[in-house]
Amino acid sequence: MGWKNAVGERYGSTSFVELTEEARILSPAKYYLSAFANELVESLFELGPVSLDQACLEDFCKVQAVQDISSGEALAIIFDLKNVIYSILRDVQLTGEQILELRRIEQEIDFIALRAFSNYTEQKVRIVQIKNNELNRLNRSNQQ
Repeated sequence: MGWKNAVGERYGSTSFVELTEEARILSPAKYYLSAFANELVESLFELGPVSLDQACLEDFCKVQAVQDISSGEALAIIFDLKNVIYSILRDVQLTGEQILELRRIEQEIDFIALRAFSNYTEQKVRIVQIKNNELNRLNRSNQQ
């Protein structure tokens, strides 16, 4: 099973869309999920340090933060990649070098998850601040 199928099982079979301007406007949640998933997988399997684009991570977290789901559900796609990797490698006998590379990828996934959780939390705080500001504005206008 490939990573897109595994993600599709959790988020729905039509979770991924082509990364077009039309998809960004008509289906922003699917667009940013697709963009983030593609960027995440590409960055994990490059040689050297992970180069996940911060803007891509932020866009994904912004969209997830406004969804009516828990933080665990919002960020599960990151950890789902570990399960996908394990299922692909289930019957493969790894060499010592491959085990080290797998460990590097696992550590990178953990690091990205921490960055995502921090960013997701910041987005949730912004949403609360916006709501509070709007309530304060409404209260002031009602008092006048």
